[in-house]
Amino acid sequence: MNSSSPGPHPLLFRGGRWLPFLLGTLSLFLIAGTCFIIFVQLPWIQEAVRKMIGQIMSELVTLHKLPSGMEITYPGSEIGVIMFPVSLACFACWLLLIYRLAWDARRTAGNLMQPSPAKCVLCFILPVGNLWMPVKALLNINSILSPTSRTPGKVLIWTAWALSVPVTLLTLLYTLIHPFIMFMETFGGWQEEADSFPMEPVVQDIQSLFSAMLGPVLFYNGIVFMLSLLASNLMIYYLDTRSRGMQPPCN
Repeated sequence: MNSSSPGPHPLLFRGGRWLPFLLGTLSLFLIAGTCFIIFVQLPWIQEAVRKMIGQIMSELVTLHKLPSGMEITYPGSEIGVIMFPVSLACFACWLLLIYRLAWDARRTAGNLMQPSPAKCVLCFILPVGNLWMPVKALLNINSILSPTSRTPGKVLIWTAWALSVPVTLLTLLYTLIHPFIMFMETFGGWQEEADSFPMEPVVQDIQSLFSAMLGPVLFYNGIVFMLSLLASNLMIYYLDTRSRGMQPPCN
């Protein structure tokens, strides 16, 4: 075992055993909040969007200017505000665990663990590079922490990557293109109407259009987010278990 590399901060050692529990607790809150939004709050959000669009169109017709200071409010909208800092805290716990795992791998295998623990964390933050660099770092960690049985770790790593990167990007792309196609079809229907452009039916069409868009946008992205979170946590728990099984207790 290589002990020449400096260890992580003592607080990370003392608090390391609580990080998986804290990560799981924050993740469960995010999953519960996402389910609440897509299965309970969606009708309220759609109605709030309908009202906002109606107000915008009304002021455009009467005042010929966009209203200022508008925001979407609906019953229980505070959950969305709370989920943002919880997501940041969850990501911070996840990165701390990555750092701890990378340091344990470096302590076990020395320079065979590349990149360094700090670079392992950095590769998750770098724009563009975070699309593929984390996979290489995690596979390296897995090869050191699971020298005799690498397959389970590989499966979890590649599953977490697939859900977090290509599936998420494809879902975002779909939820951008599909509403655009819906809008163009609706706009084409408006042009086929009478020479006069009836404002009230157009406003109703716009309200229905945007209300209908919210359903798949929130549902598909919410489901992918939850699956990605679950897969990432399963991967990190597996590697953490391997690390604890290999490393002697540190004082």
